Amino acid sequence: MLDMLRSSLLRAAVIGYEDPTTTFTQRAHCCVNIPIAYSHAHHDCCPQLTTSIAVERARKRGIILPLVFTMGTATRCAIEKTYLAASNDKKHRVRSKLKAMVCAPERYSIVRADVDAEEMRVWSVIGHAQLAMHGAITIVWMTREGTKANGTELHTKMASILGGRCDAAKMFKYSCIYGARLKHAQLLMLQSNPKLLLDESADREAVCEHEGAGCT
Repeated sequence: MLDMLRSSLLRAAVIGYEDPTTTFTQRAHCCVNIPIAYSHAHHDCCPQLTTSIAVERARKRGIILPLVFTMGTATRCAIEKTYLAASNDKKHRVRSKLKAMVCAPERYSIVRADVDAEEMRVWSVIGHAQLAMHGAITIVWMTREGTKANGTELHTKMASILGGRCDAAKMFKYSCIYGARLKHAQLLMLQSNPKLLLDESADREAVCEHEGAGCT
């Protein structure tokens, strides 16, 4: 089983190397040699396999277990050499879909967040704990409960107020979290939207403050 998976991964590496439209990292040996192959036919993995037919079908399937360091430091997310560090799904990039195939064990969940977003989640939990009330702080509610589809997610909401992209809104928000004040906030707004006047940037910062997402 392990040899079969390694062979298929190696073929994918060769295809990715020969195809000029495909991006493939030079660290393909991590994808081939480090993961552990595990057959679904093992009863301890799938106790529901009770018939010989089901076991035979399961032998044709398997899973690849990446070696993961679950927490590097207090604020670092999961680290793995190939799978979790893979890019988002792109049809011309080998292995770009593998990140979506990584599943958490039962009763656990994978938080898809970078270091800054993870810090915001921790900060939100602490804010809720201090007030003992869910959603008591606007910015905390936007972080934990807001959604992009409804326009209530923190960065989406800020982008709509600032009149810029979500990337600029993220930079604005994190600079505020890490100690920036009104002047720096206005500078970031003017950089992301050159058509703004200084007074208008101050007004928009006031709106952000009113909505619970400002720097002051």
